Amino acid sequence: MQRWLLLAKDDNGQTAWHLAAQHGYEEILEKIWVWDRKVQLTREDDLLLVKDDNGQTAWHLAAQHVYEEILEKIWVWDRKV
Repeated sequence: MQRWLLLAKDDNGQTAWHLAAQHGYEEILEKIWVWDRKVQLTREDDLLLVKDDNGQTAWHLAAQHVYEEILEKIWVWDRKV
């Protein structure tokens, strides 16, 4: 069940992962990433690729808001997957 909690979306189609990236909450983003790795989501529903209703990933949102630390973390995590 935890797997689906990580992918739960709000009214705007955003997961907690999206919101953490959008607002620059690095610690929250990292905590969600650790939980994600524990439940071992498949690449098909990987948090790195989940899009909101506007077709944006957390990567897009972090870039829009110029959160370089968030972008760097996502970059490193993607290379480890």
